[in-house]
Formats: sequence, structure tokens, C-alpha cells
Amino acid sequence: MGTLDGRVALVTGAGQGVGRGIALALATEGAAVGLAGRTEDKLEAVADEIAARGGKAVTVVCDVTSDTQVESAVGETVAQFGTLDLLVNNAQEYAFGGLADLDLDDVEASWQSGPMGTLRMMRAALPHLRDGGVVVNVSSGVASDGDSAGVGAYAAAKAAIETLTRTAAMEWANEGIRANVVVPFVKSPSVEAVLSSMLGAEDHVLSQVPLGRWGDAEADAVADDQDRQHALQAEDHRVERTRLEQRGLSPRARHVPEIAHARVDAVLKPGRPRLVEPDVNDRTRHPRLCVAATLVQPLAEARDRDAHRHDEECSERPDLAAQLAEASAAQDHSQQPKVSDQHGAGE
Repeated sequence: MGTLDGRVALVTGAGQGVGRGIALALATEGAAVGLAGRTEDKLEAVADEIAARGGKAVTVVCDVTSDTQVESAVGETVAQFGTLDLLVNNAQEYAFGGLADLDLDDVEASWQSGPMGTLRMMRAALPHLRDGGVVVNVSSGVASDGDSAGVGAYAAAKAAIETLTRTAAMEWANEGIRANVVVPFVKSPSVEAVLSSMLGAEDHVLSQVPLGRWGDAEADAVADDQDRQHALQAEDHRVERTRLEQRGLSPRARHVPEIAHARVDAVLKPGRPRLVEPDVNDRTRHPRLCVAATLVQPLAEARDRDAHRHDEECSERPDLAAQLAEASAAQDHSQQPKVSDQHGAGE
């Protein structure tokens, strides 16, 4: 029994490399898979692999730069399997070279197949993903690498995909859709072609990887027993989020139940926030404030340390204790109301 039994996935760029590996991994876990790509022969070969393992797949020739073909890919997958639960956006053309030397047509193709293709697919799949669907977009480490020389256009495209994913995670959360990015480290045919053109490039890349090896798009994605346990825990969290929503918590706040029990609501004195329990009927508070609840324990410990240090100093210096007592008494006296404060002028 797989973790994805009964689920339906659509994978773009599924004919080779990372897309093929992801499709095989999803099928191994029980999902029916829609295979989208530009080359039918490659898609059919992957479908045959899935069928040989007892899985189900449908092939859809699709260029993600075409609105019509994107809509058709989603429609054919839903028509074949009845629904769509998971969208994996993997398709991406490459544009490598220095900024001064890049072919702008290559840059445009990279942008249209990557960020724009991802956006097209997400929008086409949106109606089917509501109430529990998942979007997984494929990025690259170069999007956040400090040195993107020679891969700037590709890095920019992947960074845009990451931004789209974060936006979808926020905008579509209240529709029950999760969106995430994965950053595989796999020697796909495209990556291999680039590495082969640069002497010593592969050795240099692997020298920066702790495991010292390339990832496997299929084997590293298939769940083991520990992964399945994590999946069960994630389902428990989903049930808890639903319970919190029924109690009136905002849709976004329900995604952080583990820290939604308290928040920093106001500052009484510099560095000393006041902690309050949230009102589950209060929808005016921004749920991101819940993150500040992670400060609760450290702040409480800091206050305890300050109080303990104060007691020690007073016990070691009786003169200091006397001075503090006098200052406190003077402050209390100054705060006592005067007669003129207690009685209005007209009384």
C-alpha cells in the first residue's frame, strides 16, 4: 500500500530526467500519473515503465508555453482519472551564458517555459486542486547561490518560480491548497550536456556536496517507512488544522497550530512584550503574529534570570537593597492621587 493510493498527479517535463524520476516515484507510491511533455516517444516509454510496475499513466503531448495545450493537458488527465490532486511543474528550458552574451530568444524561451509555464499550469489546475490539492514546483540551487555567473538568466527564472510558489502558498491556503518548492540535485540529460562542455565542472560541483554524489530523481523521492510515518503525522496536523478552523481561527492561522496558542500582542516597556491568549473569534489580527509566540519561553526565562540576579545583588549589598526600597516608596507616593484629581471642579 502506497502513501498516494487513489491520488492523481500531473507531471510536466515527464519524458526524461527529473520529471521522469518524479513520475516513476509517484506511481510507485500508488498515484495515477498524467505525463506531460513535448516528445511523445519519451512519454510513452515512461508510461510503459509505469505499466510494467502495475501502475496507471496517461500521456499528454504538451508545450507549457501554449495556453491551449496546458488547458488540454489538465483536461485530459482529469477526464482519464476523474480528478487531480497533485501538480508537479518541472518543465524548463535552459539559457546559459554571461549576461552580455546571452541570446535573448533563449532567455525568452527559458522564461516562458519556466515561470510562465508554471503559472499557466497552476491556474489551469486550480479548480481541481481546491480542498486538499498540492502544487510542487521544481527550482534549482542557483536561484539562491551567491555566485550565479554564467547562469544568471536560468537563476532568475528559477527565483521567479520560487516567488510564485510562495505567493500561491499564501493566496490559496484558504482554498485548502498547499504549494511547495523542491530543489533536486540530479544529473539530468540537460545538466550532463552542460557539464560535459566545461572541463572539470562535475568534479568541482561534487566537491561541494557533503554526500559526494548526485541525487537520484526516483530513488531519493520514494518514501521509506520513516517517510510514511511523517506522512501520517502530517495528516494528523491536517485534521488538527480543520478542528481549529471550525473553532473560528483564520484560514492562514490554522496552518501554525503549534504556535497559535499565544502571541506577542503589545509592548508595555522596551523589550518586555505582553503575552496574551488569542481570541479565536478575532479575525482582525494578522496570523503571522502567531510566529512571535516562539519568543514566549525565552522571554519567560530571561525574566526569571533578571529576577534571580536582582535578588542576589540585593543580598550581597544591603545598601543597594535599602536604596531600591526608598526609590520604590517614593515612586508609590508620587503616584497617589491628589484631592484635586479626585473631585471635579463643579462638585
